[in-house]
Amino acid sequence: MLGLRRYFANSFTAGCYSSMGPGKKRGEDAYLITSDMLSVADGVGGWTLQGIDPSKYAWELMKNITDTEKVMKSERSSTKILTEAAKKCTNIGSSTCSLILLHPIIGSLDTLNIGDSGFFIYRKIDKAYKLIDKSKEILHGFNFPFQLGTDGDKVDSAWTKIIQVQDKDVIIMYSDGLSDNLYEETVREIVNKECADEVNVENTAKKLGEKAYEICQSTNYISPFAKAASIAYGQRYMGGKPDDIILLLLLWLI
Repeated sequence: MLGLRRYFANSFTAGCYSSMGPGKKRGEDAYLITSDMLSVADGVGGWTLQGIDPSKYAWELMKNITDTEKVMKSERSSTKILTEAAKKCTNIGSSTCSLILLHPIIGSLDTLNIGDSGFFIYRKIDKAYKLIDKSKEILHGFNFPFQLGTDGDKVDSAWTKIIQVQDKDVIIMYSDGLSDNLYEETVREIVNKECADEVNVENTAKKLGEKAYEICQSTNYISPFAKAASIAYGQRYMGGKPDDIILLLLLWLI
């Protein structure tokens, strides 16, 4: 029975960092963390031009995901849950969405990504954390992510993948406020520095978020967003991308 108990003991501990873009009075990102699910939604800021608060759709989507998952235990999948949750949204607006369902028995992740939020998964190999998997961005073009909501895209257009995880894997889920300002190599360097001896999820999330916020205010750093803009428009751009930042950092435990 000892092995069976161990088999059912999959769980995680989580930390969170959240900040609004410089000068903003209201954030547009939303997130959820439950015992077996996490998600990030980035409300599309363009709706403010029509007098609409982008955060309302993003938070409604998170609530609907939580409510839907509670009644869909027997047919639980990221695609089905998000499809039903999006159908129930009544607010005008749109958002990207990254969703991970945690399977507590077999230690796997049912992952989905639509737009430019996403996740990284790191594993300690030979005393250093290495990237073992990550989400794929789904974009119509530069700075134009796929999005759910009013006149938006379908859940069927999302990228999905089942990923097997191991004891002490580190999962970082984020809105594009992180990925537009920090290269994955920088994220990995911070994870290795902060988690060299043991993983403090709150402290590591804080360090990553603070670094992303620092870069988002920079005017002379070639951030991932500046690099992509330079390629898209054929001229040189510098600096970070001022934006809301949400990141969830999980330590998977078996």
